[in-house]
Amino acid sequence: MKYLLFSFLFFYSLAATIALADKRKVILINTMPVPVVVEHSRAIVDTFKQHGYVAGENFDLEILEAEGSKELAATLLSTSVAKQRPQLVITLATLATQAAVETLAGTNIPILFCVVADPVGAGIVQSLDVASGTNVSGVVFTQRRETKLEMVMRLLAHSPKGPIVRFGVVCTDYPSGIGDIAKLEKIAALSGKFKFVVHQIPYEGVPNGNPAMRKNFVNALESIKGKVDFLWQVADPLSEIDWFTKSSLDSGIPLIHGHTANSVELGALMTVLYDTQGAALEVVKMAEQIFKGVDVGTLLISTPENFNLYLNMNTAEQLGVTVPSHLLLIAGKNIIW
Repeated sequence: MKYLLFSFLFFYSLAATIALADKRKVILINTMPVPVVVEHSRAIVDTFKQHGYVAGENFDLEILEAEGSKELAATLLSTSVAKQRPQLVITLATLATQAAVETLAGTNIPILFCVVADPVGAGIVQSLDVASGTNVSGVVFTQRRETKLEMVMRLLAHSPKGPIVRFGVVCTDYPSGIGDIAKLEKIAALSGKFKFVVHQIPYEGVPNGNPAMRKNFVNALESIKGKVDFLWQVADPLSEIDWFTKSSLDSGIPLIHGHTANSVELGALMTVLYDTQGAALEVVKMAEQIFKGVDVGTLLISTPENFNLYLNMNTAEQLGVTVPSHLLLIAGKNIIW
């Protein structure tokens, strides 16, 4: 009887030790509480569950909230890593990713980023669609800007405008916004058919800096009236906030390109987005390769090819825009009336 009890305890202890050894410690850092980060965070957590990773059994997931601060992200991450070294750190948005890259330099702890629009411009990686050769890889949060501009110009083909279409951009100096604008201006310079009139305000942090940014945004918006034909939202934290879109729409300057599906719901003419679930699946697949021993530095930095087009037909009618049939087909169920 004692032998059977000893055997049971031995094998139970062994199984528990094996299960503990197999448990994956993952840190997920959310840069700020804006919809795009919240949605991707939930999608990644749900996708891990769908792939059989159960919290408390084979999966130890710690979620850190940086509240819009790169410094807080670095502090939280340092504290967590000091307690237990993770198998993987997943970062959502630019500031958390920059903090992780700097904090984990020299540790070889793998980092996977998501919701980062311009990882090259932000100094996170050197180039896209290749392996980084470092401890960083991820999924880029963008669509080809040429595609967006081509669709917008098709929509404006028969609308009244001058020889050069002037797009107004009011945004913060957040890294992703700066990178987005730089690429848009480069395309505009080569085209000669449109230009961007840009007014930047300081990034003060989300959510704590929202009141200051709101005041600065309203003043900046007023300063570009009469100088632009349309407004264009870029990959900036303000573009995730409803009051930013509503203030843009209330300005009397048509909002031609929104940054989110909700901005089109509110009245922007269109936007082009990549699929959140698809991005989450890509991150989890990369994570599983890392769990199996694949070097994160050999994983290609992914730029999504599939996209969703959102169109607001009420806004199109108000602007006298004729939407080509092929764009209606592309938008499909994402047409708002």
